[in-house]
Amino acid sequence: MRARTVMMVGLLLAVPVRSRATMYRSDYSGEFGTLNPDTAAFTVLGTPVSAHPLSGICLDMDGRMWGTSRTSSTPTTTLIEINPSTGGLINSVGIIKVGTVQLNITDLACQPGTGTLFALDSSKPSNLYTIDKATGAATLIGTTAIQRGGLGFAPDGRLFAVSVSDEFAQLDPANAQTIGSVLDTDTCLDGFAIRPDDGAAFATQCDGDGLYRVNLATGGTDFVGAMGDYGADVEFSPAGVRAPALSGTGLGVVGIALLGSGVWLLRRRGQRAA
Repeated sequence: MRARTVMMVGLLLAVPVRSRATMYRSDYSGEFGTLNPDTAAFTVLGTPVSAHPLSGICLDMDGRMWGTSRTSSTPTTTLIEINPSTGGLINSVGIIKVGTVQLNITDLACQPGTGTLFALDSSKPSNLYTIDKATGAATLIGTTAIQRGGLGFAPDGRLFAVSVSDEFAQLDPANAQTIGSVLDTDTCLDGFAIRPDDGAAFATQCDGDGLYRVNLATGGTDFVGAMGDYGADVEFSPAGVRAPALSGTGLGVVGIALLGSGVWLLRRRGQRAA
């Protein structure tokens, strides 16, 4: 009995429980940190590119965090790698460009399954690119139907974009063409990301510190809260697994198992005393 009880408890403690994906945020002062998706509270982890806007961030399938650092004086953007735990700079890869033409990148998104790095530039309308993580070299995919803004992949591989012109659209990652119609968000939006746990979409306000929920079907927005500073981009980590951890059901089962073990021990002692 005791052996079976210990085994049951051990198995329950070893069952992994899905934890919520971590939400990250970059801002125009170069700061990087975590963001509470329920309250919009921002916690700074580090400043990988001090005094330069950290315009886009993206966490790929290998757990590597990529960012784009933009200079304000010239339309130059540098691809960097960030430590997602500390916010420190790991590596400055190089200037993002097509051939010799330097690009002004506003946002990044990592494609699920492939880890391919996609980007939007500041053109009107915006161009969609893929970027080589080893060199920063960009390849033009096509021209979108929206202005500059944020870019994000849903867990099922659908690509969406928001803009500073209150636009929202699903894009074909193969050619940058709009799937369906360009919708009106009624809100000027900049950074954009979709949570892998449940497909919930979030965006940052382009001329303010607001965090919004975005309806992927309608483009409608709901205000979450104020971040306290102008946010450039948001991103989510893959949903993590942690152990030991128990749900309420798991704790109840453990309690019953331990209670049964205690009753059995008391009976054994009573039998010995008799």
